[in-house]
Amino acid sequence: MSARRSDGVVIVDLGTGNLGNLERALAMAGGAPRVSTDPAVVAAARCLVLPGVGAFRPARERLRGPLEAALRAALASGASLLGICLGYQLLFDGSDEDGETDGLGLLPGRVRRLADLVDGGRVPVPQVGWNRVTRLRPHPVLDAMAGAAAYFVHSYAPEEVPEPLRLATTWHGRELLSAAARGRVVGTQFHPELSGDAGQRLLRRFLETAAAADTGGDSQRPVATAPAPAVAMVEGGPVPFELFPALDLRQGKVVRLLRGDDAQRTVYGDDPLAVAAAFARAGAGWLHVVDLDAAFGEAPQEALLGALLAMPHRPRVQLAGGLRSAAAIERALALGAERAVVGSLAVREPAAFRALAAAHPGRLVPALDVDGGRVLAAGWRERGPRWEEAAAALRGVPCP
Repeated sequence: MSARRSDGVVIVDLGTGNLGNLERALAMAGGAPRVSTDPAVVAAARCLVLPGVGAFRPARERLRGPLEAALRAALASGASLLGICLGYQLLFDGSDEDGETDGLGLLPGRVRRLADLVDGGRVPVPQVGWNRVTRLRPHPVLDAMAGAAAYFVHSYAPEEVPEPLRLATTWHGRELLSAAARGRVVGTQFHPELSGDAGQRLLRRFLETAAAADTGGDSQRPVATAPAPAVAMVEGGPVPFELFPALDLRQGKVVRLLRGDDAQRTVYGDDPLAVAAAFARAGAGWLHVVDLDAAFGEAPQEALLGALLAMPHRPRVQLAGGLRSAAAIERALALGAERAVVGSLAVREPAAFRALAAAHPGRLVPALDVDGGRVLAAGWRERGPRWEEAAAALRGVPCP
């Protein structure tokens, strides 16, 4: 699909309230706003806003299908996105509001009930009113509000967000993350359209940085560019997907095994950290890392994995290999992996996997390696049930 980039800013209508205030604020900031649910309009936008106010699940359902594909296509072509309050929460991996619901996954983290994060007996829940925003690091958009107060209305807040993406916090019974960003995607828990002059400065700065990124200009400070999602062209429009470069690690080296056969091993590098850094420079958002030593029942390569997971500015990591018990999965997550990939346990003991996935919602990935219609386990050495049966056993499990 090729679409002419549109001028102005598109507010994606999530069926929530407060659009009038947001439209007026963006117009005052010079944005020529337009409210739309038309996928063609959204895909062509250079500047997008996901508004706040409302419940997570209905807003997420409204975003599915062609509208979500259009939003991701716009991001792939270099659009900038601002999420506000509920729109900010939708940027993350998921929320526990009204049961576990997946988010857009543009920012890593989970949205939790505020009553579970703070002592509801000591502070009001929801948080409603003005509160100071404490900046954690410079950012071309949030710098416009440095040290100012902003207006909040929310009962949920994100957790488990990696440190490099955290822009600002607010104290409400405890420190809560009030702004985060990754590339051209930025979100605020507060409402800039209700935050007076400081909020107007933020909206104006967002529009300026979006325009600078769109034209290749400098708008005073460099704007970090997000890796563009891959988009497959099929009948009916673009379908976004994400590429996960794989690092298969065997005895400290980067390798490939032919059909899981260790005797047919090709070595691609002696420095896995250098390979991971190269993938990061190429724009990878995730790495799929496989500890083949652990997969073969040997001691896990924990020192190497720890060094890889401690790399600054690394992509997010999903770790696989030998995670066949609750203890092994806990160790993988404790090392710092954002997700644990579980194959054999998910195939052999789906009930046990379901319980573990419920204990770590959004962080366990079931792996179904299929050959001849059957799922393989134990490093491809065991043949399990037909893949349809294994997949059916995973239905409803809170997994990405």
